[in-house]
Amino acid sequence: METSRLDPKQGIAFAFAGLLLVAYPLAAAAAFEWWSPRAIAGVWIVLALAGIGLRRRIEGRPWSELALIATPGLSLLFWAAVSNAEFPLRLLPALVNATLAVVFIRTLSGEQSIIEMGARMIQPRLPDFTRSYCRLSTGVWAAFFIASALVIGRLAWLGPESAWVAFTTQGYFIAMSVLGAAEFLVRKIHFRHYEGGLVDGIFGALFPAQNTAAGRRSAAFIAAQRAADLNRE
Repeated sequence: METSRLDPKQGIAFAFAGLLLVAYPLAAAAAFEWWSPRAIAGVWIVLALAGIGLRRRIEGRPWSELALIATPGLSLLFWAAVSNAEFPLRLLPALVNATLAVVFIRTLSGEQSIIEMGARMIQPRLPDFTRSYCRLSTGVWAAFFIASALVIGRLAWLGPESAWVAFTTQGYFIAMSVLGAAEFLVRKIHFRHYEGGLVDGIFGALFPAQNTAAGRRSAAFIAAQRAADLNRE
């Protein structure tokens, strides 16, 4: 089948979202100690406008489209600037998570989910029988982002401040790591797709491919691909 790839524009957007998720809570926690919410919002408004200009230069998108994308975040920043309140600034990580959830969910209506697109970038010969799993995984990650947005929103609204800082700078990434590790284990144990290497060797010894229908299907796929490679040589 034809392989879809992540749009470079999506890659830029994900990189920016990742930067916000990692850097913003740390920067905000320190800034709240020294600056007023209005001053912090002013700095972020300047950075956001500069980011819009940079994306315009790199991606060539119309100003109107980029402004529409940035409207929710800028709305929170202008709210903070006008009200001099911390609450809108604490909502920004929740907004990023909600946006990621929307992006993941939207791909479920297309031919390929975003997890499948990413997987095919790493493994172009990804077996077609993994597509339903990729869609399920996309849904699980979307649910994670929704849950994270709700938790961050609640902590931003009800506090305490220390809980918001702890979750956005530590708890969030611990939860993400646990989910990522769990997904890896489930995928390995279910498909038993072993192509060699230390990790595959360990899993192959603990969970032999021939013991399950999914494992035998993966082994047959790998054998067929290797035979095709030999024939091309």
